[in-house]
Amino acid sequence: MGTFGNPDQENSKSGKDASRCVRLDGGMNRVEMLEAAATAKSVSPHSPNNPSNLVLREDNWRRRPGREMRPDGGRDIILSRWTIQLANDELEVSRDEGEPCHVLSIALQATRQSFHWNGDTVVDGRVPAHSLMVSGPRDHPCRAVFRQSADVFRVYIPPALIEECTRGLFPGSGALPVGFCTANLVEDEALSRLVRSLVNIDEQGGSLAPIFVEGIGLALTARLIALQATPGLSRDASPKRVLAPWRLQRVKDYIEGNLDRTITLEEMSEVACLSRIRFGAQFREAVGVTPYTYVLQRRVAYAQRLLRDTKMPLAQIALLVGFSSQAHFTTIFGRHIGLSPGQWRRSAGN
Repeated sequence: MGTFGNPDQENSKSGKDASRCVRLDGGMNRVEMLEAAATAKSVSPHSPNNPSNLVLREDNWRRRPGREMRPDGGRDIILSRWTIQLANDELEVSRDEGEPCHVLSIALQATRQSFHWNGDTVVDGRVPAHSLMVSGPRDHPCRAVFRQSADVFRVYIPPALIEECTRGLFPGSGALPVGFCTANLVEDEALSRLVRSLVNIDEQGGSLAPIFVEGIGLALTARLIALQATPGLSRDASPKRVLAPWRLQRVKDYIEGNLDRTITLEEMSEVACLSRIRFGAQFREAVGVTPYTYVLQRRVAYAQRLLRDTKMPLAQIALLVGFSSQAHFTTIFGRHIGLSPGQWRRSAGN
């Protein structure tokens, strides 16, 4: 059975995904088709509606998880968490080589430690919670001594993402403007807030987590570049452009036809024929919200139609509108509408 999208938009999709559109034949109406799809649909561990954990366990200190599969880091950020519980003893950890990525490390709890990068002492003493350290991709040895338990969340930013954002911020520049090639403690609330928004993404994001992580990855990379831009580089000062109507309509049609599965920022930017960073900025300028928020709003609106027009159980509706579980669907629906799905259905007279 094919993938089912918004019943009002079956024929709106174009291009390579046109084969996914619902075709109404055999005498079945839309409601019957949707109910049949929901009955047959299940979520496997590898389904787009049940994305794998995005925050990976960092087994080896400051070693990017999955580096064997993607030595260059790929195109998107990688998230990891490293924890250690200490009673009275100290723990010394070290790395003889760095990662080919910029690394943002944020302390999720206060600790006491020393950290040495290429022979220089970066910190030695108490490290408050939410302290943020940024280190560059150079192949320098580093060492740390932990004197208290620690819980560290890390964001690995690959060179390809740095370059993508640089080209968007500094069109025509020949050199990357990032100055973080050593290790530094950074006091920037905007950067810290962006990193912290990713910490609990596996518990809170559900099937929308990948697009949220994509967007935050672009935002924090752009912020990092802006903070460390090399003097003399000319940033794009042209007025903000609004997404062209034809691009916007193509993206909206694509979203409506794929509400039952994970939609990524990269997919939408490809539909709009723009880079991710330009698409994100122009979409927000045109619509007033981020692509992530817009997709969420459309899923909730689709759920309202199903709640009003069908007798399907809430669990089936949750799957059809792209949520990984009824619990996540109920949380998001209540946050946007102010009522639970069941309460709203009763208020709608169904």
